[in-house]
Amino acid sequence: MRCVRSGLFALLAALLLLPLSTRADHPPSTTDKEVMLDETFSVDEGATLRLGLHDAHVRIETGHKSPARVQITLEADDMDEARDYYEQRNFRVRSDGGGLSITSESVNFGGGWFDGDPTGGAQIRVHVTLPTRFDLSGRTDDGDVLVDGPLEGTVDLATDDGALQLGSVTGASITLRTEDGDAQATELTADEILWASDDGDLDIESLTAKQRVQLRTEDGDLTLGDVSGPEIDLASDDGDVRIQRLAGQLSASLSDGDFEAARIEGRSAEIQSDDGSIRIGQLAAATSRLGSEDGSIQIGDLDGALDAETEDGDLDVSFAAAHPVTLRTNDGSIRLTLPASLAVTLDLDAEDIDLDGTLPSDALTIDDERVTGPLNGGGPTLDVRSDGEIEVRSR
Repeated sequence: MRCVRSGLFALLAALLLLPLSTRADHPPSTTDKEVMLDETFSVDEGATLRLGLHDAHVRIETGHKSPARVQITLEADDMDEARDYYEQRNFRVRSDGGGLSITSESVNFGGGWFDGDPTGGAQIRVHVTLPTRFDLSGRTDDGDVLVDGPLEGTVDLATDDGALQLGSVTGASITLRTEDGDAQATELTADEILWASDDGDLDIESLTAKQRVQLRTEDGDLTLGDVSGPEIDLASDDGDVRIQRLAGQLSASLSDGDFEAARIEGRSAEIQSDDGSIRIGQLAAATSRLGSEDGSIQIGDLDGALDAETEDGDLDVSFAAAHPVTLRTNDGSIRLTLPASLAVTLDLDAEDIDLDGTLPSDALTIDDERVTGPLNGGGPTLDVRSDGEIEVRSR
């Protein structure tokens, strides 16, 4: 018996040492592809494409004239199982008031992962060609939606576990929702733009709204290029907000993320971050209110009235022009950078104040913890309070 066992072990070891090409009897299986539906439908410009799909990826290609074309393709490792799965899904394409309706049914399989994949590894792809001027509405459960080309129309689109990707969209309203997927767009223009996601990131190069922009994500980031509108409302719980340029009335709320912007201008800006920092390259809003609990606030070029406060972080503000400013921090320090000729009135209160010797100080009242009085004849008041240090530098 010992000889048999040792011989068996030797044989197994020899097999394991063989090259993979020697051991493989067959090449890896390739994914099969089959067209399940390919039809054309007469449509009217300005009509609506309605989606109600489960487990299907959708590509909408615009810029075509009527008739519209719908092609459904099935890709699978096991095409026999995949065909059965496709038939159970009951895909239907119907003409709908000059538009189109594409729907499917969900399939609930019993058992668990150890029973294997009853779909045969099926991937269902829906490709639709439409005119540029068309409305879009509906939802998908587990599939992505790609709009390839410009779209002119109202959009109300949602997906649960898929991603949304749009190019240029112009319409009366644009409403987009994702649960666990990311969303991105090149250019959105509408009266109202609403975008929401639970666990996904939002990435938009350009947004222009005549009335309102509202973008919200729970656990993702907001990355925005050029944003403009009378009312802009941004919110992220556990993600960051990054903006290239924003013009309008801004309200931004963050819990655990940072806020960064290259330039903000317009009527007003109100930004609150609980545990994150606020960094703005150029802040040119007429009035701004900034607040952070545990993060710092940094402004590279301020040209507007400002009220900023942080509990445990530092404030660093560089001035481009004279405006009323109120700055507060409890456990941090404050640094001000002023043009040498800036005409303002100082009201500084801190445990330690470091005043640049190149600033004109003849009219100032200075002691260890308080500096008051006019610079260059006086002007708007810089009301600054810190339990730590205040440092004032000229440039």
